[in-house]
Amino acid sequence: MVLTGIQNLAIANINALEIYGKETSSDIPNWSHKVDLNPLPPIYRQEITPDMLEGSQQNLIAETKDSQGVLITDSEPLIKESADKYDRNKKANFLIQLLTQLSSRFNLRAAIYGFLLDIICSEAAGFFFASFATVLLTIQGKSPYQIQSEFSSNLFLIIYLCIGLTFSSAGGFFSAHCAKQNEIFNAALTGTISTSLGILMHYTNPSPSPSWFFTTALYLTIPVAIAGGYLRKISSKKQPQRA
Repeated sequence: MVLTGIQNLAIANINALEIYGKETSSDIPNWSHKVDLNPLPPIYRQEITPDMLEGSQQNLIAETKDSQGVLITDSEPLIKESADKYDRNKKANFLIQLLTQLSSRFNLRAAIYGFLLDIICSEAAGFFFASFATVLLTIQGKSPYQIQSEFSSNLFLIIYLCIGLTFSSAGGFFSAHCAKQNEIFNAALTGTISTSLGILMHYTNPSPSPSWFFTTALYLTIPVAIAGGYLRKISSKKQPQRA
């Protein structure tokens, strides 16, 4: 009768009923009975066998693998594109940092001052030396052709080379003096500018000088400019000690 009365109420949220009996002096029930209030029709009562579970699990695993494979395949181009973009950004940042460090070390104005000193003084000294040698050879009674031959001799070329390298060293010294810091780097920049101009003039207006003259000047300009900067650096360190 209790079961019939509860089923007649048709409460949707109550699916099962458990009836138990116990003595008033005891907390443990003496008996209990569970009743299903919504029994399934026989057509829906199908026994679940282990084969059915295994088949459904295999289908689930296969579907999961397929979905993962599609996900990985679709994400590979994105991952590669992100890696390429990261590499490009890393290289760009490295170049920016390198240029920033170089710009902080180099003083372009000081290097140009040293370069101008090198060019102007070398040309002026070469002109005065050629004028003095011409006068001296003329006094000795040599003809213009003989004087020209003397100027093309190895002795005069070596003297010209020493004059140019001396003022290249002076240009590096003056560049380091104007920069007042990173003397070696600024002296090297002065020598680089002088060397670049020498290469440009050699290929745009070739001179009749032998190849050894140009090669020696090309390889020694930067080292002697650095030597001038190093001399300036040493002298600047010795001045406070003397004071």
